[in-house]
Amino acid sequence: MMPRSPALEPLPDREYPEFDVVLYSTLRLDRNMASLRFPWQAGDEELMEALAALCRAARAANLACYEIEEIGPEARSLLAERGLLSRAFIIDEEKHFALSAEQRLWASFNDACHCSLHANAPGLEFDRSWELVSKADDDMGAVAGWAFDPIAGYIHSDASRCGSGLSASVSLHLPALVMAG
Repeated sequence: MMPRSPALEPLPDREYPEFDVVLYSTLRLDRNMASLRFPWQAGDEELMEALAALCRAARAANLACYEIEEIGPEARSLLAERGLLSRAFIIDEEKHFALSAEQRLWASFNDACHCSLHANAPGLEFDRSWELVSKADDDMGAVAGWAFDPIAGYIHSDASRCGSGLSASVSLHLPALVMAG
């Protein structure tokens, strides 16, 4: 089975901000569920409970859930090549992820945290990525119930990651960067 998502498709041919050097701007929000232990502490039953709740939450955000086991080697390779999921993640056939059929938006479940939401946009468009990931976070959080402390922020197993849970990255075309000076 080959999942369908704009995140897996080549970019439409048009102008993007700073696209001569910046290929993609990606935002990630890491979240844990309030009612469950961290994935690395949880037993199989608790992980399945988390997964069921996360898939319900993903559907509320218009994401379709997939199990790695369901998809073929070509689709797995494409997920890794496009930077949606790590090779380590796609090797584990019990792992699950979710994709938007309409946006460059996806999520991985029960890895380092219960849910990692990702969105990317071509060029240097963090605003567009933020709109996507923020809305999905709101929609999913209303169903899943994220772990949050008024002082520490969103709770993570690594204390240095508590707070917003937000990380940003930019994929650069290095030859263009060298040529641009």
